[in-house]
Amino acid sequence: MQPVSAFWKANQKRTLVEESFVEVSYDIADPDALEDTTASDNGAIYIANTPQIVSEVEKNIIPYATLERNLCVLNGSFQDIPASSYGDTGFVSQSLSDEACIFDVIPIVEIAFSVVHSPIIPGLTITWADAYGEYAESFIVSAYNMGSLVAEKRVDGNTSVTSIVEVDIEDYDLIRIEVLKWCLPQHRARISNIFVGINKVYYKTDLMSFEHTQEVDPLATKLPKIAVKFEIDNTSDDYNPVNLNGQSKYIMERQEIRTRYGYKIGDTVEWIDGGVFYMSAWDAPQNGMSASFEARDLLEFMRDTYMKGLYSEVGVSLYSLALAVLTEADLPLNADGSVKWVIDESLEDIYTNAPLPLLSLSDCLIRIANAAGCVLFTDREGNIHIESINDEPVDYTVDNFNSFRKSDISLGKPLFRVNVNAYNYILDDEDKDLYDGVVNITGTKSIWIEYKDPAINVSASVTGGTLVSAQYYTFACLLTITGSGDVSVSVTGDTLKASKTVITASTENDDGDTFKVDNPLITTTERAVAIGELARDYLLNRKVISSDWRADPSVDVLDIITTANNYGSSLTRLSSVTLKYNGAFRGTSEGRILDGVE
Repeated sequence: MQPVSAFWKANQKRTLVEESFVEVSYDIADPDALEDTTASDNGAIYIANTPQIVSEVEKNIIPYATLERNLCVLNGSFQDIPASSYGDTGFVSQSLSDEACIFDVIPIVEIAFSVVHSPIIPGLTITWADAYGEYAESFIVSAYNMGSLVAEKRVDGNTSVTSIVEVDIEDYDLIRIEVLKWCLPQHRARISNIFVGINKVYYKTDLMSFEHTQEVDPLATKLPKIAVKFEIDNTSDDYNPVNLNGQSKYIMERQEIRTRYGYKIGDTVEWIDGGVFYMSAWDAPQNGMSASFEARDLLEFMRDTYMKGLYSEVGVSLYSLALAVLTEADLPLNADGSVKWVIDESLEDIYTNAPLPLLSLSDCLIRIANAAGCVLFTDREGNIHIESINDEPVDYTVDNFNSFRKSDISLGKPLFRVNVNAYNYILDDEDKDLYDGVVNITGTKSIWIEYKDPAINVSASVTGGTLVSAQYYTFACLLTITGSGDVSVSVTGDTLKASKTVITASTENDDGDTFKVDNPLITTTERAVAIGELARDYLLNRKVISSDWRADPSVDVLDIITTANNYGSSLTRLSSVTLKYNGAFRGTSEGRILDGVE
């Protein structure tokens, strides 16, 4: 449950709650380009840090006294420059503006990309000297492809510290910002941040519908689903795909979307985070009045196959495996510079011999979480969590007062037992052919080769080319080869065979369902017993409750809330929560009752 004020909690207990709000913030940009930016300048003072202006990390620019007119320590607004460790400074030009605020040497900042980016973006967002309250009055933004100008826009008369420069940019590998005139004489040009794209915010009056879904399996047997869907008014045809002047040309997968929810508390609005999502689907029917969008959490986009699984005779911790997978995913950083994951320290003490299978990065994570007896989910800051499930109830009740109808309770079949497979890996065959084939290589190229069988002590050889380097894993190898045509590749190694032992966690029932856990990362009897007992203890709670209530958007999936009716109350672990907004919040949920009605 999200932390909220006492006023928020009191508001939820009213018959008529205060006015509610939903806000959707949408970054219209190319995610690939954002990950491929480097910034440089044509002259900056020694404390400047121009490369940081294109990072997506929040900055705390310190206003230093830098020998410019009226920038001195005496007025208390500015600080002396320290001997070292200057902190966040951004771009600070070497040249100063003259009395007419013009520069003899025009300050230039360039954003370079390693490749040409073809998707069109709607412009650039420049934050000038926000810590000083200064800005460029006149400047030029231009984009280039291999030195040829592809887009340009000049801005005159700017009076804002943040400039949103709307200009279509596509097929570019360089963006240049030239500062022609500053707002004050005898001052340096400064840039705190550049966002290669434009942020658009939709408020509740723009939204025709909104839905936020959270589904997490407490036993980590399937991937979680964290998503938002929303519709906006499209009577202007702004998102019509055949409208060349509209917004649809800028939409692409993985663009970041943030949501937040709020209530009017007195004269202000109290906001909480709704979540961080990434565009996954959109639609604007030709004959429709709205445009619809769907965005999912990071796990949805961790689709690449993890190829680097390694068998370990001595064992490797699940923590190390999780860290390897998350590092491989190359996730963006949080705004404060921290990584976008949280791994429970308990995983450091849980070991496996098994290699991670050839599955997507997200599928590898759910298997790690399952083997650890943890849950996998993303929080409202977009961080991925693998951690022990929280067993502390939260202070929230769904009852007759805030429900639209009585909650439905269904009774699952009795649980007879839980069967968990414990895997064991043994040497099967030595020096076996794992791959024989021909690949076409022109120049130097890195290729993945998958084996017929899992193997150790692997070795590769090539004919008709040169093997530059090789990295060997249990299911595949990465070979770097130089050639000028067909190259024969041969891979040999000692194959492994997996066997499994079924470990049973029994119940007192004489009959019922058998729940099966088949996870190749479980390689010890001790781990199989622990996972079996964990699943058994949870599934013995047969009562599943479904509710439809006036939702509090601070409630999260996996929360243990109180559900009450005319006959008593019980604690319920939520496994799914769907929040809908159409001027007011309404929620549906499903959970498992953890105790009897009292």
